[in-house]
Amino acid sequence: MKELIELVLNENGVGELSIAELFTANLPDGLSVILNQERFTCDNLGEQQIVITIEDLEGNVWKEEMSVNVLDLLPPILETKNLEVELDLSVGSLILEAEDFVSNIVDNCGIQELSINQAELTCESVGKEIQVELRALDVSGNVTEKTALVFVKGITSKPVIISGPESICSEDTKEISLVSEAAFEVVRWRRNGTEIQGENGKSLEIEEGGVYHAVIRYEGGCLAETEKIEIPTLERPAGEILEDGNVLIAPDGDFEYQWYRNGDLMEGETSSTLELNQMGLYTVEITNLNGCTSTLGPVEITISGVIGGVIVSQELKIYPNPVLDEVVLETIGDVEFIPDTWKVRDTNGKEVNANIALISQNSSRIVLDLRSLASGVYMVAIEGEEKQLFLGRILKIK
Repeated sequence: MKELIELVLNENGVGELSIAELFTANLPDGLSVILNQERFTCDNLGEQQIVITIEDLEGNVWKEEMSVNVLDLLPPILETKNLEVELDLSVGSLILEAEDFVSNIVDNCGIQELSINQAELTCESVGKEIQVELRALDVSGNVTEKTALVFVKGITSKPVIISGPESICSEDTKEISLVSEAAFEVVRWRRNGTEIQGENGKSLEIEEGGVYHAVIRYEGGCLAETEKIEIPTLERPAGEILEDGNVLIAPDGDFEYQWYRNGDLMEGETSSTLELNQMGLYTVEITNLNGCTSTLGPVEITISGVIGGVIVSQELKIYPNPVLDEVVLETIGDVEFIPDTWKVRDTNGKEVNANIALISQNSSRIVLDLRSLASGVYMVAIEGEEKQLFLGRILKIK
C-alpha cells in the first residue's frame, strides 16, 4: 500500500478515491477491499486518515490506515468589468468596493477574500481613467489577479451658485455673487476666460459685461468651477441739453424723461422739453429702451420768478471773488436793491444764509462775512426795486 495519496478536487469541489490507486501493485484475485470513505469534498481539505478493510475468500480480514491529502489546485475564475463613478467634489473622496468591478466570480471551494489595490479615489482622480487591480483568494490559497478600468466623473451635491444682473449699462457698476450650502473659498475669478487679478471674494463688483465664472475650492474637498454667467453691456443714452430762450430741450429719441431742478424731482415734467420760470440748476434723466439711464446737465438758468412774468436777471458786481472771508455785492447802473432780500444757495439749491453774517447793506451795496461757509461755489440772488433779480456766483475758498 502507498503511504500517502494526494487527491485533487475537480472544478465541482469533489474528488473520488479509487481502490487501484491505493496500492503499489495489482491485488491478487480473491481479495475484496472496502474503504470507509471514497468521496471527498472541500470540507475535507488537508490530510485525512482513511481505513482500508481487506478480506479474503476464507474470511480473513486485514485493516490498515492510510493518509489522503485532499488538495484544491484550481484558482478562482474572475471576470471583471469597467466602471464610471461619480466623485462628489464637495466631499473630495470616494471609496471603491472590489465587488463593484466583478461581473462573475466562481471557485470550486469558495472565495476567502476579494481585494482591490486602490480603495479610495481623491480629487486628483477626477476626469481620469484609472486602472485598478483585483485579487481573488480562495480558501486553499489559490490566487487570481485581473485588472479593470474606472472613469471618474466629478459632480457636486452642494453646487456653488453664481448669480448676477441680466445686463449692465455702460459706466455702471453691478455685483456678481456666489452662494452654496457647503463651505468654500474662492481661488480666482475669470472674465472671458482671463483671470481677474486680486479678486478672490465671494462677490465681484463689475463695471463691464462679459462671461464670468469663478474657480472655488470646497473646504475639505476639491477645486471646482462654477457655471458661467454672461452679462451683456448695454449702451447709455448720450447728448446734451440745448437752450432755446426760456425752453430747455433734451435729445430727441425713444426715451423716457424726468427733469430735476437743484437736484429735486420736478413732478410731471417728463417730456423732452422744459419751459422755464425759475432760476436754478437743471438736469434731465433720460432712459432708453434697454433701461439704461443717463443724467444730462446741469444747466444753470439765471432768470427770475414769475412776478409780472419772466424777467431776465441783472448782473451783480462781486469782489473779491474768489473770497476768503468778506465779500462785497454791488449793483451795476442806477437800479437799487430791496433791503434784506439777499439769498445765497449752494449748487443743490439749498439756502445757506444761516451760515453768513451781514456786515452792512444799503440800496446798492451789501457786505457779507462768509468765513463760516464751506469751500465751494455758491449762487447769490437779490431782488431789485423794479422786480429785477440780481444774480451772481461766488467761489468760496479756505
